[in-house]
Amino acid sequence: SATSVALFSSVSRPLGDTATVSGGLRWEQRSARYRDAFGSRFDPRDSMLGGELGLTHEVQPGATVWARIARGYKAGGFNTSLAGIDFDEFPDFNLDAGNIEFAPEYLWDYELGLRLAPATANWSMALNVFMQQRDDPQIKVPAQLRLGDPTTYVFVTDNASDAETRGVELEASWQLLPTLGLGTALGLLHTEIGDFNLRPELEGGDLAHAPRYTFALNASWRSPQGWFARADYGGKASYTIDYCQSTDCNDPVTSPWQVLDLRAGRDWGPWTVEVWARNMLD
Repeated sequence: SATSVALFSSVSRPLGDTATVSGGLRWEQRSARYRDAFGSRFDPRDSMLGGELGLTHEVQPGATVWARIARGYKAGGFNTSLAGIDFDEFPDFNLDAGNIEFAPEYLWDYELGLRLAPATANWSMALNVFMQQRDDPQIKVPAQLRLGDPTTYVFVTDNASDAETRGVELEASWQLLPTLGLGTALGLLHTEIGDFNLRPELEGGDLAHAPRYTFALNASWRSPQGWFARADYGGKASYTIDYCQSTDCNDPVTSPWQVLDLRAGRDWGPWTVEVWARNMLD
């Protein structure tokens, strides 16, 4: 069982006519209680503090820059899959009764951004650069404690020392003609896992579900008579699906993929008829 009590507040204040500063703070105390039939007993009490501080400045009409620092957290928990295991039987794994409990993790997030949307222009753009530092990140890995015995296959969540994420995101749109609009988005990402005693093979590797790039392109057309059509083409790089499914951590990854979606139709007042197809390229 677990009980959480939290207090939070936020405030926003203008600094002149073109700048605004905002901030927020959240404190949470989580009291948990763990008991099992094998004698394991844990009563952790975690006090966690998070918040954010942001500044937005309109450099000129249609041009805004912003910056943000934030700290988030995720409460700890328990590996009930390890209850009742005699760890002396499995000396090849760095596990003991203390691994039933894992600690909270914290994240520091730093962001800088630019938005351009001139009132007289037919285009807009947004650029965001970010870096995230995770302390004691919770990483879930599988472990087959006895080779050849699938009944000893368990999942274990444990804390690594740290992990890092950094990247850039770009979005843009362009109204090429009154009836035709174009859009694009691009994301570049780098992640890295720090020291991890439970699975040292993962140290220096990527976080799961973290493709190195993602992209999206779209085009939409709409006539004054109500006819419309839209095409979306997007994709992402390969990425690891999960951590250490194989003994040597040489896990399979997805292939890079792209998807094309199409739709077309017509509006009649409150009625719309459309046809659509997803993943046209299979």
